[in-house]
Amino acid sequence: MKNVVNVQAMLRTHHAYKFMKNIRGSPAFWNSVLLDLLAMVRQLGIPTWFLTLSAADMQWPEVIRSIAHQYGTYLTDDDVKNMSWEQKCKWLRSNPVTAARQFNHRLNLFFKEVIGGQCHPIGELQDYMIRIEFQARGSPHAHTILWMKNAPKVGVDSDEDVINFINQHQTCTIPDEKEDDLRQLVLSLQKHVHSKTCRRNGLCRFRFPHPPSKHTIIGRPSTETDATMVTKELQAKEDVLRKVRTIMEDKNTSPDISLENLLQKAKVNQHEYQQALKLTRSGEQIILKRQPSESTSITLIPRS
Repeated sequence: MKNVVNVQAMLRTHHAYKFMKNIRGSPAFWNSVLLDLLAMVRQLGIPTWFLTLSAADMQWPEVIRSIAHQYGTYLTDDDVKNMSWEQKCKWLRSNPVTAARQFNHRLNLFFKEVIGGQCHPIGELQDYMIRIEFQARGSPHAHTILWMKNAPKVGVDSDEDVINFINQHQTCTIPDEKEDDLRQLVLSLQKHVHSKTCRRNGLCRFRFPHPPSKHTIIGRPSTETDATMVTKELQAKEDVLRKVRTIMEDKNTSPDISLENLLQKAKVNQHEYQQALKLTRSGEQIILKRQPSESTSITLIPRS
């Protein structure tokens, strides 16, 4: 009986698995990471950016060539380029360690030379934390949070300073036809495409397509104290956004329609639409500047 009581006590206080804290991926390891993260938030404040970086392993022929070479198969870049998606996945799954090491090497260089380098594409890096996850085909991606030095904070600094910082360091803009190579990369890699995993009750859990906006906006809850008035305001907001979304999703609507023409077709005036975007159900929300054609664009780091 005494041994049973001791085991129950160990489970209740987490001592039963704390010995695994040095084993990456174990509950004890992630509990330790969580405590480190909470300490960072306590010392540094709320993170400035959340950044997800996925392995473009289908675009890295040298990775597949390296794996194939280990199995005695010698491929050229053209050989890899002409492979089907299934063939590339097969090679990557045959040696996930090499694929993961290649990603880790590129990720470390990216943080050292770009994010933490002299160009400061998203501000001067103060600190960061990374968590690596793996997709179904075994391809890694990194979820990262970053703290930047002297970054303005919503609710502390002026809205103008916050919006200027956002506009300076990120964009939803799709490059024009003059930059065809970059445009094709953005359209193929930085556009959200609905999948089974992103659908919840018929809606995208990532809220794509995002509403277009002429300017970057900081949305906030209503200042009304009357609950009935708040409900009316939220209903009016949903009605306005529904009208605009209906026109956007209409197959007869040109994908290159301007925001002005979109609002005109939806029979919504600009001021009414902007007020709807500024209203949120709870907390602050950033509505990024984007055209209707960029409603599924994933934000990019603009070039200096």
